[in-house]
Amino acid sequence: MYNLVKKSLKKIRNKKLNLGIIFAAVILVVLATLGFLGFNASLGTAELVFSFPGGGQRVFSGEIVAGMTVFDAILASAQGGDLSIDYSIENSILEIKSVNDIAEEGANKWHVYLNGEAVVAKQMDLIEIKNGDKIELNLANAK
Repeated sequence: MYNLVKKSLKKIRNKKLNLGIIFAAVILVVLATLGFLGFNASLGTAELVFSFPGGGQRVFSGEIVAGMTVFDAILASAQGGDLSIDYSIENSILEIKSVNDIAEEGANKWHVYLNGEAVVAKQMDLIEIKNGDKIELNLANAK
């Protein structure tokens, strides 16, 4: 009887140990996914294309981090590509004024698109990007 009780207690301890290891592993995965533990959890990649008058383009592809917006991606790509961005915020509306000193002129305005859909200026810094998104900036007639 003593050996039977001893074996049962050993099995219970082993199960507790196994559950503890599994629990700790799950916690580590969750923390790493949320960006804790010094890891930058990438949420995938996105592409950004600056199209300039005359047909010139600069294309960037990079990792997305949690909370990254369309405007964050524009600023990060510009910084990484040594491009200058001039923008203004008036009445809660974010507007890109120039890219690499190529400014809006007359009816031509800088337009932003996310996956082919126009992005409203006041939402550029609110829309979070996802894996596979494509952001485009081009200078075109505002009509």
